Amino acid sequence: MKKRLFALVIAVIVFCFSLTGCTENIKDLFDFADSIIEEIANDSDYIAMSCEELTTLDNSELCYAVTIRLWNKTDPVAETFDEEIKMLNEKERLFFCVNEYLMEIENGGLLQFFCNHGDFIAPLLNDYLEEIGATQHKKLFEDFVKSNKIDLENLDAFRTSDSDKYIRLSEEYNFDEFDNSFCELTSLEEYLGEFIKNNIEYFS
Repeated sequence: MKKRLFALVIAVIVFCFSLTGCTENIKDLFDFADSIIEEIANDSDYIAMSCEELTTLDNSELCYAVTIRLWNKTDPVAETFDEEIKMLNEKERLFFCVNEYLMEIENGGLLQFFCNHGDFIAPLLNDYLEEIGATQHKKLFEDFVKSNKIDLENLDAFRTSDSDKYIRLSEEYNFDEFDNSFCELTSLEEYLGEFIKNNIEYFS
């Protein structure tokens, strides 16, 4: 729904540009709008796939497809992250949480994860990483938390909108070192993809 609205906004902008006679960069806008529409079509295909069809995807695409399916399940109803989680079964919840951890780190690092959804996910993470067989990821996370004496039940110290404090936290806890080590490990998508295939009946 959000992407459909976004595509509509882009289309309106393109239309307004055409009315004003301003053609500079209009081709780029059209191309961008086309790419959004194509992505929406692809997402619809993922939502319509059977479990058997899902298992034919490579692990990276499978993770994306399941993410789209879970968003399609929760977005129309849930208004908060907690509400989204409660709508999922046990296997979906594991995937959702570990995938959220992965996406946050890939986007902005472990500190960003702690700032955003860490309060709910972080206390569950070690068990979830163990369950999918990502033992090196588990050790990396455990060692970082232990060496920095971080209380996973209370991450308020890391939640800030102040850019200066964010930089200080990043340097104080050496999050960059963790993020670099994380990127050197086998992607969590590989573990999550195999987890989905082994529990495909829970992702229908």
